Amino acid sequence: MLGPEFKILNDSTTVLRINFVNDLVYGSVSSTTKTDISAYVSAAPDVNKLLDLVSLNMLHGQMSDGMRSTLSSTISAIADNTRRAKSALYLTGSSSQFQVEH
Repeated sequence: MLGPEFKILNDSTTVLRINFVNDLVYGSVSSTTKTDISAYVSAAPDVNKLLDLVSLNMLHGQMSDGMRSTLSSTISAIADNTRRAKSALYLTGSSSQFQVEH
């Protein structure tokens, strides 16, 4: 089987994409670009609700059980809802599931 989409994903593009996700989530893309994560911050008190929203919007509702379990245990330790939402978005956006499939 051929996978032409893998020809455009290499070490360099992977790092560039992860850095872009970091800039997008943490607000430093440019002075005129803002990311509205208010829906994720509102969902953040309930980790399952937050992960459902992230899965739906970033992974077309197809987050793997392993990824969900890892994210759940990781972000549950974060008390601040804004930091929790940003972490969920960053970790999902920089994951292999998001990078390759979406």
